[in-house]
Parts: sequence; structure tokens; C-alpha cells
Amino acid sequence: MKLSCGWLAVLPLALLAASVACALPQDGGTASAAEERRAEKLVIQIQELESADNYPEAIKKAGDLLELLSRIHGKEHHQAVDARWELERLKKVGALPVEDRAAWRRTVEEVLDAAPRLEAKGRFEEALALRRKLLELRQRTLGEEHPLVSTSWNGMALNLTDQRRFAEAETLHRQSLALSERTQGPNHPDTATSCNNLAANLNAQGKFAQAEPYYRRALEVREKVLGPDHPETLASLGHVGTNLDSQGKHAEAEALLRRAFSARKRVFGNANLDTAIACNNLASNLNRQGRPREAEPLLIEALAICKAAVGNDHSATVIFCNNLAVNLMSQGNFVAAEPYYRQALAARLKTSGDDALDTALSCANLAANLHSQGKWSEAEALARKALAIRSKGLGEDHPSTAVARRHVANVLVSKERFEEAEKLCRQALHVLEKTQGDKHPDTAESQRLLATILKRQGRFAEAEELARSALRKHESLLGPRHPQTASSCRTLALNLEAQGRFAEAEPLWRRSLDITRERYGDLHPASADRLGCLAMNLNLQARHAEAEPAARAAVAALEASRLRVAPTGLERSAATDIAPRVTWAASLIRLGRAAQAAQVLEGHFARGLLDDFSQQQGSSFSPEEQKQIDAINAELLQLDRKLAAAVRTSGEDAAGQERFAALVRERSGWEARLAELAAQVQQREIYDLKRIQAALPRDTALIAWLDTRQPLSSSHWILLVKSSGEPLILPAAGRGPDGSWNAAEDALAGQVRGAILSSARAAGSAAAASSSSPIDLQARVTELAQQRLGPVMPHLDGIQHLIVLPSPALAQIPVELLTDKLTVSYAPSGTVLARLLERAADAAAGSSGRSARPQSILAVGDPDFAAAGQLPQEVLAASSRGPRLQPLPGSRLEVEAIAALFPHSEKLLGSAAAKPGLAELEPRLREFGVIHLATHGLVNSELALQSALALSQTPTEDGLLTAQEIKDRWRLEAELVVLSACDSGLGRKAVGEGYLGFSQALFLAGARSVILSQWPVSDAATVLLMRRFYENWLGRRPGLAEPMPRAAALREAKHWLRSLHRTEVERMLTELPQAARGLKLEAQPVDAAEDKPFAHPRYWAAFVLIGDPR
Repeated sequence: MKLSCGWLAVLPLALLAASVACALPQDGGTASAAEERRAEKLVIQIQELESADNYPEAIKKAGDLLELLSRIHGKEHHQAVDARWELERLKKVGALPVEDRAAWRRTVEEVLDAAPRLEAKGRFEEALALRRKLLELRQRTLGEEHPLVSTSWNGMALNLTDQRRFAEAETLHRQSLALSERTQGPNHPDTATSCNNLAANLNAQGKFAQAEPYYRRALEVREKVLGPDHPETLASLGHVGTNLDSQGKHAEAEALLRRAFSARKRVFGNANLDTAIACNNLASNLNRQGRPREAEPLLIEALAICKAAVGNDHSATVIFCNNLAVNLMSQGNFVAAEPYYRQALAARLKTSGDDALDTALSCANLAANLHSQGKWSEAEALARKALAIRSKGLGEDHPSTAVARRHVANVLVSKERFEEAEKLCRQALHVLEKTQGDKHPDTAESQRLLATILKRQGRFAEAEELARSALRKHESLLGPRHPQTASSCRTLALNLEAQGRFAEAEPLWRRSLDITRERYGDLHPASADRLGCLAMNLNLQARHAEAEPAARAAVAALEASRLRVAPTGLERSAATDIAPRVTWAASLIRLGRAAQAAQVLEGHFARGLLDDFSQQQGSSFSPEEQKQIDAINAELLQLDRKLAAAVRTSGEDAAGQERFAALVRERSGWEARLAELAAQVQQREIYDLKRIQAALPRDTALIAWLDTRQPLSSSHWILLVKSSGEPLILPAAGRGPDGSWNAAEDALAGQVRGAILSSARAAGSAAAASSSSPIDLQARVTELAQQRLGPVMPHLDGIQHLIVLPSPALAQIPVELLTDKLTVSYAPSGTVLARLLERAADAAAGSSGRSARPQSILAVGDPDFAAAGQLPQEVLAASSRGPRLQPLPGSRLEVEAIAALFPHSEKLLGSAAAKPGLAELEPRLREFGVIHLATHGLVNSELALQSALALSQTPTEDGLLTAQEIKDRWRLEAELVVLSACDSGLGRKAVGEGYLGFSQALFLAGARSVILSQWPVSDAATVLLMRRFYENWLGRRPGLAEPMPRAAALREAKHWLRSLHRTEVERMLTELPQAARGLKLEAQPVDAAEDKPFAHPRYWAAFVLIGDPR
């Protein structure tokens, strides 16, 4: 905002002269060079005479200046008007006593010097007091009806605006405008400035429609009085355009912003900050219209100009960084956008502070980026910070505060906290309807989000009404081809499908897809989403032949775009919530193409882990592919140069705009080719099923359960892959018509897990025992076994070992709970399993003289938790053992007993079981064939690699060893890593991965197999189970003829543990060392049929083996 001060008495000497010299006639005569020089000289003389207290002579010179300017420009010209008011001021001040005249000059100089400096330091109240002092002096001396009184009101209003006291400032701005109109006329530049300042105040309050006429009036006056190319006219042109943008009138805004950009280039040249600002404003408008590819080169050019002109920390640079990040986000390039958002936030914190509204904007934008990457906790914290800043700075009823509240609600939807999300979204909608009205894009978007929340809660009728309303608003306000219109189509389609109205939803999916493809192209995450949803819709209508090509296209779009979503494979999996390969496979199954479906599904499993394996190994491009990549990059470099030149030279003409758009389309085509090539290479990491089968032993089969669920429709299949022959995909029929499942059947696995967890978390309580007795649980387990294994049992002749691939429908229920007849282990995917088996075979071939079993172990246990209170509360809360980390005396015995089975062992116990001790061993970790860690597990269900193992604490060390640290720092050649800890097999749910966390980190670190737990475990049971497992695997158990494979060893240990009689268990516990005798058995349920304390699955079924099972 610009404060236009009064004329002679306020402007510094240099500006006084410049004001006259630059004022060319608009409606009067033509000034000669001599007349211009005379006017400049008179201005200087007047100021010198006043400073010398020679008012009579100053008044005479002011009369001469008024006569000169009136003759040159006309009596009504704004300069003549200003000269007239200046003459009156000099007369009134000159009539004062000598002391009062001196006081006038001192006060004016003091205020105009000190107030801006105080405001720059944030000392607004002190500056406001000075400005009020000057106002009172002017009113007392000059009267109420003088332009300088208007100037004082303007200064005070801007001060109040800086304090976010918008309502008070608005009153003063209106007073200033009214006085300027009365004293200087409606067509005076100062009147235009007052209009502009009032409009800016209304804009800051979110009153965009009220601000528009004032912005337009300022533009009209400036064009008429100052000319179309004057800097203030061009500024007004931009103000009107950005105001229209804020109202959602994007097409009208674009025309004005193009005018402003073209004029800035013509007047100021390309390498000018004002030109960069105009370039940025136009690009932001194109972004809002869903034309990000056109906007991107404009934003890149604006940012480059700005950095060169004012540096990295300037507010304009921050804005441009932010806008470029917004653009990249809209193109699905979340990875490239994040550093720009972080740069913008860091600069805002440095220059504006922690509580500034600009900081809030940067927080909100980074939160949106992290939300898109699946980093929900960090996103929520930043979104809440933005809300807090806006609530404090703008008030609860400001539209920007309402939008911030909606942003928080959006994150909460991803975290399935629907009640809290609904409350926040309704609050936001209420404020937006009150302040912006019913017909505003922000109101429509809030309705759309609320419809999503209600649909997720099963309130379909309420949700449908809101979704339809949002769609109508987006169509009318933004147009039928806008991306937000496409999003509203998607929201309504999902709601209709949830009600079983599949045919009604189909045209909405097609329309959403068409808009998305038109805006972003085929190879965009949003296009992948819409294609996949359309394919699923067609499957639900039993139109599988039509669904298959749509699903195949969805997979192609996802493969080409997923590399831009997040920097690592595991982060991509966390950020991806669609599964088009499952939809494609479902189509193929229905079309009788089971073998192809099985191959498609192999690409669904563990893609993030495979991506990171590939990244570890480096580029896998062939020479020909690398040649293609180099050629594409050369083309892109040339196009970038052409686009940069086009940004500088294109004007408002249609031909220039079309040339620019053609370059953008050409660049998009080359980018798509590059993305497709990268996707092809990534997909090569997926093994052909024949290669996977070749790695399987003859008695082993892969198995996975595939469930596609809708509220009123679901399908269930079992994938079975043996070492030879065609893969089988078998239907798992329910008890409903045509084999459909009812709600109880769908919920069965979750009920079984719930019963085990409630028992594990309340072990020993009578309430827990009675709420889920062994008989009740066994009945449900039997039913689940029939549901999940019954259909496949006839096909398991000769199969003794099942390897389970990620199957979220089983709710992390260990499959060995469902069968006593088969050995069960797990694998991230068939490809990962085959890689592990091949690597083990290569290692064995290279060291034929080496022992068949590992000879060395690193064992860690019994950490010292004396400083547990130093851990953050949210970390302690993650511990399943209660609010504090409790000692684990049994883990010392566990480590001692296991280490004794190996020829070579290193043990870290007690205070030595700490991160520094492990860090010292990192260079030697490859030496250990087994690594065993017995401690507490702290699972992070959002940031998977922040899941941690609790080690000993020190005054400076929290003792948390995260999965991220394991992945980044450990380099292993271990046959086995055991995390003997609660919940160590859990983490962040991810499509195709099961749970992300320790298992992926350990495989990437080099482990060949891992043993992890699926729920909280008993110390006593774990000590016995682990000792028995190692004795089996190493062949050290008395009476064992030879070592057992890992999977078989774990199976036998589980059977042994569950069959132990209480007297045997108590005898074993009494043999523990004194330090470990705190282990106690839970109380026996009163209705137990047999006295076997570990017969319940909570004790023996928790630990699972993942990876190489041998």
C-alpha cells in the first residue's frame, strides 16, 4: 500500500522538485522547459523561505507557483489544486506567533522522521501517538477541511492496519477518502490513493467484493490523470486483477493481469522487480485456472529476476518461491515443490517472525505439500500453526482463518479423525458463507470437504446434498472444465457409489477424468486416480471388458507419475492411496485371465521397497535408454530457453500467447516421454512370475488375499503361486446370494484381531478374560480359517509351507493361527523373496567352506530406562507397556541364553545397551550373522521410519533407535535380525506394502530375514519362545537331529510354548537369574479347560518371520 502524503509541506525537498518536474500537462497548456525549471525553482525557494521563518516571502512565491501551474495545466488540475492548498497552509501557519510557527515545523519534522522508523521496528503504538499528535496540530492550525488532515488519517490507518486493527483502520480510511474528495476533488491522485488504501484494507479483511469498486475507481482516476503507463496506474491494474482473482473471477482477472505484465515489460524492461511481480501475478492467475504448465515458465522467470534484483530473503522472492511450489504441486511434482516451500518458510521466519500472517501462509502451504506426501503429523502441526497465527492476527471470523481451519480438517480426514474434522469444517463453512457469501469458490470447497467427511461417516444423504451444491457452485464460479469442478464430480461419484448407485456415478467419473486429462495430461497422479476409479466403477457394473483398459491406463499413469510424488520409494508408498493394479487384476480375473492377473498383482506388492533397492544399486538404464534420456534432456534445455525468451517478448496479442502455449505443450510432451522411460526402468525391477517360481522350493507356495470393498459391494479372491504350473486365483465365497459376503463376514478378521489385542492389553484381568474367552476366540478363528483357507486347501497337495504376501484384509492376523498343518512365513513380495533367495544362493556358492548356520551374534537387551521421563510424552504414549518405559529384566536372560548358543557373541546389556555403543559397532555390523534386539518397540503409525526401539538413556541421549537410522546407517550381511519388542511388525499402513517400518528398513540395510511382532508381547513368554526358536534353528536343542529352517524352527517353538503346562513354566521361571525373577505369569482365567498359561494366541502367535525362510 502506498501512502500519498500532502503536497509541499510533507514531501522531502528532492521529491518536491521531482513532483513538479514530472507532472506533464493532462488537460491544460503545454509547459516549456523554462516553465518547468521555474516551477522546480519556486518549490525549492518556498521550502527554504519557510525554514528561515520568512513566511511573507514564502507566501508570495507560493502565489507565483499557483499562478504558473494554473496557467500551464488549468485551475482544476491536481497540481494547481495542491498549490492552492499549499498557499492556504502557508498563510495560516504564517499567521501564528513566532514560537508556534517554530513548534509547527519541529513537530512536522519529528513525526515524519520518527514515525516511519518506529513502525519499521514494530513499535506501532509509539508511532501512532506521534501521528495522532500531528493530526491534532493540523486540525487546530489548518481546520478540519484540509488535505493534510486526510493525509494524517491515512498515516494512522496504515499504522492500525499493520497492527491488524482492520475495523479501526477502515473507519479512518473512509474519513480520509471523504475529505480528499471534498478538498481535492474526485479525480485527484490523492483521492485515487485513498480509494486504493481503503480497498486494500477491505481486501485484508476478506471483503473482496466490497474492495473491487474502490480498486477500479483508483485505476480509472490514475489512467485519466497520470496516464496509462504511469507506475501507479500499472500498480492499480495489478490490484484490480488480483482482487478479481480473489473473488474467483479468474478469466476477467487474466485479461487485466496480461495488460499489466505487457505494460510493465514495455515501460520497465524485463530485468525489473515490478515486471517480475506482474509476471508472478499472471502466473498465479493461470495456476488458479488450472493451467499450471503455462504458469510454470512464467514463475521460473519471475523468481530468477527477483533473486537477482533483491536477494533470497526479500518478501517478493519468498512469494515467488511459494507460487512456484504451488505450481509444481498442481502438476503432481510434490518432491520438487517441497524445497521451495521450505525455503519460503525459512525466509518468512527470518524476516517476518513466528507470528506473522506471511509466516502463516508459508506454514499452510508446506502443510499441504507434506499432506500430499502422506506426512500427516508434520502437516497437521504446520496447519494448526497457520490457524493459530491467523486466528490471532485476523480474528476467528476472517475468511482466511476459516480457510486455515478447513486445511486442518482436511489433514484430520486422512488421519480418520472424522468428528473433529467435521466440527472444524462446519465452523469454516459458517464463516465463509457469512463473509464471502454462498457463491464463492472457498465456500464451495468447504462444502465439498464436508461432504467427504459425512460420506466417510456413512451419512450419505447429507453428504450427497452438499456434494451436489459444491459441484453447482464450482461449475458456475470456476467453469465446467476447472480442476475443482473435477474434484467435486469425484466427491459426488464416490458418494453415489457408496449408496450402490454405480450407473449414476459413471458419467461423473468420466467427466472428472476428461477435465483432469485436459488440464494435467495423462501421466499425472490425479489422472491415475480418476482412471482407476472409473475402472472400479465399471467393474462394479460387471462391465469388466471396459474396465480392463481403463485400469491398465491408470497403472501406466501411476507408474509415470509416482516418481515425482516423493523422493524415496517408501515415502511414495506412504503417499499413494490408490491401487489400480488391484482393480486391473480384478478385471482380468473376471475375464478369465488369471495368469496375467497374477503378474499384474506382483507389481502391486512392495513397490516402495523395490524402488529403494533399485536406488541403492544405482542407474539401471541400458546404453540405448541413456542415449534417449540425454537427447530428451537436450530438447528440454532448448525449450526452457525458448520459453524464457517467450516470457520476455510475448505480449497481449493472441498470436504471441498461442506461440507460448505451443512451446508449453511441446515441453509437456518431452517430459511425458522422460517419465514413461523412467517408469519402464522401475517396472523392470519386478520379476516375471516364472523367475519367482524358479526360486521357490517344491513344497512352498506364495499366497495372498485380495479384497476389493465397497459399502454395498465387495469381492474376495485368493492368489496361490506354486513352484510350477499356472498361478491360481480362487474366489472366496461368502454366505450371501451368488457367494457375496455380508457385513459380519467382512468384519471377521478385525474382530479376531480385536479380541487378541484386548486380551494382550489387559492380560490377567478377569474382565478381559470374560470378554474374549478362549472358546469364543477359537470359534471365530475356526470361522476365519474356513473363510480364508478353506477354498484353497484342496489345491495344497504336496505343499508344506505357505509364504504370505501383504494382505491387509487379514488385519495382521498371523496365518499360522488359522492352520496347524502348514509352516507359515511372510514376504514383502514374490520379487523381494526371490531376490533374497538368489542372494543367499550366490553367497553360499562363494563360500562353500563356511558353516551352514551363522557363527556370530550381536545381542542387545535389558536397557536402562532410568531416564525414561525425559522422553517426549507422545513417544512414551506409543509404548504399549504403559505411560512410562518399564524395565525388561527378562530381556537380559533372553540375551544371555541366546548368546550362549553361538560360538562368537557380543552383548550390550544394561547401560551398555545404548546408541553410542551400537554406533561404535556400526563399522563391524557385517561381521554378525544374527542381530537380536530385546527391548520396547515404539511404533509411529504415520511416519513409518520414525518407529523406534528404546535403548538405554543418558542425560543427553533419549535412547531411541529409529527405523530411519537403521536404514541409513546400518550395513548388514545378517542372515536374521530379530526385534524382540512389542508391535515391531507394525508401522504406517501403505498400499501394497502392508505396514511400513522396521522390516523395510532392515531389508534395505542388508538383512535376509527378520522376526517381528504383531502386537504387545509377554516378557516371560518371549524369553521362552526365543530361546526355543534359536535352539531349533541352530540345531542345539537336545534330541534334534539337525538344524531346522528358520520358518520351521519358529513354528515348532510356537507349538511348544502353547502346549507348556503351568508347572513347567513356573519351573523354568525359577531357574532365571536373580535379576530376571521379576517375570510373572498372568492370572489364570477361572474357566480355563487346561492349565496352559501360554495357550492363548496373544502369547505364541505374535512373532512372524519375514524374508528368507530357510
